Amino acid sequence: MSSGRIAALRRSYHQRVCKDVLRVNVNGFPNNTDSGSAASVSIGKGIIERIGLEVNTGSLPGQTAGRLFEVATQEFLRDAIRPAAAHQARRVGVLVMR
Repeated sequence: MSSGRIAALRRSYHQRVCKDVLRVNVNGFPNNTDSGSAASVSIGKGIIERIGLEVNTGSLPGQTAGRLFEVATQEFLRDAIRPAAAHQARRVGVLVMR
């Protein structure tokens, strides 16, 4: 798979995560952090900054955010792996374990 295809898939994945999963609350804390931990908040803000896309404000229940993240990640991995699997004799898939 070309690096351009992977870059496009990654960009699409980041857009989806920023749109559907990540939120920043009124205090400026990302929802993927432990707001009681300065290190966690710093890491969460750094992730959003490095992605470089706007995220929604407000809140999202943790289980909902987690499930949306799982689905987005599973689909990204499936789409990234599928072209390579086409050249192999066996079927390749992504399984989410709970």
